Amino acid sequence: MMGRVKWIFMCAVLDGVLAMFPFGSLAADVVKIGAICPLSGGGAFYDEDAKGAIGLAMDTLGGKITVKGKSYEIGVVYYDDGGVPSEAVKGLRKLVTVDGVHVIVGPIGASSANAVITINEQEKVLILANSGDTKTTRLGNKLIIRLQTVPSMVAGPYGQYLLKCA
Repeated sequence: MMGRVKWIFMCAVLDGVLAMFPFGSLAADVVKIGAICPLSGGGAFYDEDAKGAIGLAMDTLGGKITVKGKSYEIGVVYYDDGGVPSEAVKGLRKLVTVDGVHVIVGPIGASSANAVITINEQEKVLILANSGDTKTTRLGNKLIIRLQTVPSMVAGPYGQYLLKCA
């Protein structure tokens, strides 16, 4: 449950960021949000919380956002990085170049977040990364918002995952 609270917070932050983002005139009037998260592998227990919170945010927004009086549809594209940093990099590149996303929620974890911090600057895409490592933001990347993981937020989901594996 605590993981869902964190994802809802990330989506609320995303909503605020999108409201300030200068989209100009998008050809299809669609703002695409990418989500890089472990839908498989050891961190897969986050997938339900991630998708649930993003779905809740979409429901709350009615699938649309208004920026400077103009309404845009919101589309979400997921990429499964399996919790692997090199996959997070591949995911960021694919989401930007193939899927045309404007903002990315994720990746989860310091290793994956730190793996993408120079790539997102090259691709000029804002990311909301979940990282407990201050390196993620102290290098001066202006296109990253770091949401810090605190142990109390992950202890429950990790414990539940371990009990399922036992």
